[in-house]
Amino acid sequence: MQGEWELAESQLEARLRTWAIPIALGASFLLVATGPGRFLVRVFLSMWVHEIGHASVAWLCGFPAFPGPWLTPMAQSRSPLFGLVVFLALGVAAYRAFRAERIRLCAALGVGVALQLFGTLALSVSRAKQLVVFMGDGGCLVLGSLLMLTVYAPEDSSLKRGWLRWGFLAIGAAAFADAFTQWWASRTDFDRIPFGMNE
Repeated sequence: MQGEWELAESQLEARLRTWAIPIALGASFLLVATGPGRFLVRVFLSMWVHEIGHASVAWLCGFPAFPGPWLTPMAQSRSPLFGLVVFLALGVAAYRAFRAERIRLCAALGVGVALQLFGTLALSVSRAKQLVVFMGDGGCLVLGSLLMLTVYAPEDSSLKRGWLRWGFLAIGAAAFADAFTQWWASRTDFDRIPFGMNE
């Protein structure tokens, strides 16, 4: 009996992994296509991912920033101390992941360290600020995609055991659909390009 239960559970998991992201994206695109739906998605879901996109890139470029509702205050100049703190935090986290034999997490944090070094040391202040401005919507696309990918969390992950991945899936799909709709429409209507404006 236990073998049949485990087989049924693994088949259900395979179907969920196959269809969860397309269904979530479809529902999000339908919701964003309506006026009230777009308002709800933007206020309760995508705005937060958008602001975290601004702040996380600011951090990787050495600028202190704080993501808040509808606004991410950011320092006008880089802070070497803040850049060092971010570098050390990512480095220590990568080391701890390596010691715990969590190789994928260690690799992801290693990429974070490389991005932080590039953003802080190689990008000029003006280029870094341009990147921070763009990564609001870019954050919705990139972070939204990463949130949706938590559906594929490993069996032993707390994301899977605690059902957290389903919340991340909904948030990620909504944020992705909101930003993607805006930029897809701008292909034929240049007035839809936000150019760093507050909406």
